[in-house]
Amino acid sequence: MKVTGMFFAIVNLLWIVNAVVASAEDKSLSSHIQVTKYAPSSDSFPGCTHIAFSGRLYVIGSSVGAVVEVVDFGKQQYRIHNSFEKKKDAPAGSWKSTGLVLNDVDFFNGHWYATSYFCPTYAGNQNYDENKFIRFRTWQDLKEGTWDDLSHFLPSKVVPYYLMPREDAIFIAVFNHEEPGTFGKVYRLTISE
Repeated sequence: MKVTGMFFAIVNLLWIVNAVVASAEDKSLSSHIQVTKYAPSSDSFPGCTHIAFSGRLYVIGSSVGAVVEVVDFGKQQYRIHNSFEKKKDAPAGSWKSTGLVLNDVDFFNGHWYATSYFCPTYAGNQNYDENKFIRFRTWQDLKEGTWDDLSHFLPSKVVPYYLMPREDAIFIAVFNHEEPGTFGKVYRLTISE
């Protein structure tokens, strides 16, 4: 394991081990809605930007390039899925300068799909389109970098952000970081038989 990978694994382990559960109930609501919060003792998952569901809850740690799989919420059991060759903790970047900066991860048609916050502003002189939209079959594939780069299916310079799987398609919301408000679009990915 590289030193940076070991560092991220240790940081992730520290905040998971120190996690605490807190809950609150609003008695004024006639439906007695209860909200239960799970967070580490620091009251925050590092880089948490999204959650996904595919039989389990997955917390996406964007800046650290990792996904936390909640195995058992009540027992506080988790698995950490680190991404391949994470270079540094960053809010955005490029594949070569930061490694994956996961925006969203979701499951569709036998694969996990993932988006990363790569754009010219944060990429410097690096390619901001490489690996911004990938798919892989297993968490081991994410860890080893065994994925399909689907970035060429999206326009250059856009940031793929949210994913929304449906029965026959996965929808990808994108925007242009460089010119806010000029390129907000949704793309539909389907798989032909």
